[in-house]
Amino acid sequence: MSREAEAAPELPHEVIASRETPRKTVWPGLESFAVRQAASLAKNEEAVKLANARYMLERAAEEKLRDSQVEREKQPMSVRLGFDKEKLKKVVENFLKNAEKSHYEASEIAAKRKDLDSLIECVEKLPDNLTFQPGITLIVGDNGSGKSTIAHALYYAMRYQSLLDSGKSADYAFECIYAPRSSRFEVSELARAGIAPLLAQSMHLEQKGISEYGQIDYHDLTRVAGMDQSIDFIDDFGESRSQGTDRLLNNLDLHQSNRQTVDKTFTELKDNAKRHPTQRRVIFVDEPEIGASPRRQMKLAEELQSLVNPGSIEIVPTNSLALFNNQNIPRIDLDYPERGIHLPSDYQE
Repeated sequence: MSREAEAAPELPHEVIASRETPRKTVWPGLESFAVRQAASLAKNEEAVKLANARYMLERAAEEKLRDSQVEREKQPMSVRLGFDKEKLKKVVENFLKNAEKSHYEASEIAAKRKDLDSLIECVEKLPDNLTFQPGITLIVGDNGSGKSTIAHALYYAMRYQSLLDSGKSADYAFECIYAPRSSRFEVSELARAGIAPLLAQSMHLEQKGISEYGQIDYHDLTRVAGMDQSIDFIDDFGESRSQGTDRLLNNLDLHQSNRQTVDKTFTELKDNAKRHPTQRRVIFVDEPEIGASPRRQMKLAEELQSLVNPGSIEIVPTNSLALFNNQNIPRIDLDYPERGIHLPSDYQE
């Protein structure tokens, strides 16, 4: 007899003797088997319930975290930046001493010193702290007054602080922002910025949190539009030298106007905002009015706002009369730097 046959329970005598009793008599082995099966099912059901409960708790925690993150990103967040004006003077003096050792004529250095003195005088008149709120902040002033230089300095200072906030060391952050070696493009960009990186080193952010912004980008639309395509090399002052119109004509895209090229940048920014709908950014948009008609400039503020998500900061060096006349846009006016960031209605001219 096989082991299976030995293990099988024997049928009761009553089941064999009568056809009416099987429904009333339980197979002895079947009862214990049913109990085991019921216990197993109950155990499985309990495990499923526990797994479902754990899943629901985890999902609720994820939703709560996501909701809190979205809520935090909706809250207005400012960037407060201060100046170390004594350090700025030392930085400029070192910059000029290095220039004196170069191949420049004394008259060129004297002219550059005059420009820098004017810029430093303007910066020194600025309040010790500037607070940039979400939305657009203009930087307005004459050509050559230092709009782009100050904007670039703010850009470098914010990027440097962002690396510190993310846990990077000061040495690493300094090398990435002020002494890049890995990228020829970054080295070239630093050279183009002239004294701005040195000015940035005299700035400091008053509070942490700049790393909360997803990106910090600078868009120089004068360059994007092809206005400086004749650049051959960058001199010690960060200024461009040209080899003439042949190089200019070879580099220009003859199939697109300046405004079409700028519009391409705008489209890319809008697409990025759509792909990351909760991401806040700090962007610098230098002279966004390039190639725009007077009618289009009247709507330029709305167009700038469409480039980023709510809560983002846009810093805009500009000569646009339409933006300047918009009474609802705060600005730094380099004709009146002591006013800091203000609305036109704050002062009666």
